[in-house]
Amino acid sequence: MDEDSWSDEFKPTNPHNIMGCVLSSLLSSRFDYMAPTVGLVNVETCVQHYQGLERLGFQAADLHCEGYVLQVEPNQPPNSRN
Repeated sequence: MDEDSWSDEFKPTNPHNIMGCVLSSLLSSRFDYMAPTVGLVNVETCVQHYQGLERLGFQAADLHCEGYVLQVEPNQPPNSRN
C-alpha cells in the first residue's frame, strides 16, 4: 500500500482524537508530571495521564469501524445508556 492509499484509507475523522495507546503514552511522557509507564498501572496513574491529555485538548476517539463512524444522538452524551 503506497502513502496516498494509506492516507485515503485512514483519514482522521476528528483532529482531537488519538488513535492508539502508543501515541498517547508517548505524548504524555513528554511532561514531567506524567511519568512513562510499562505494564499494568494503578488507577491514580491512569487518571493523571487521562487528565493531562484532556488539558492538552485530546479526547477519546469516536466509535468507528473501517471508515464508518457511529453517530451519537445530538442531545445524548456519548457514554449515556437508555
